[in-house]
Amino acid sequence: MRVPGWELDPASVQHRNLAGQLVCSLARARSVLDRSGRTRPDDVRVTVVFAAGGGELGPHVCSDLT
Repeated sequence: MRVPGWELDPASVQHRNLAGQLVCSLARARSVLDRSGRTRPDDVRVTVVFAAGGGELGPHVCSDLT
């Protein structure tokens, strides 16, 4: 998933916290959308790619960042 116009700086603690929140939110949304009820948030692996400065965070599951 790409969010146009949204740039996170991997050197910023605040931006890393925002990325963690994004990972957990996306994982939770994916688990809720699974109609079978078998997908838990920690089954969903998410990678956040930083446009500013390059690099990426992940792949992670929500429990990696809480």
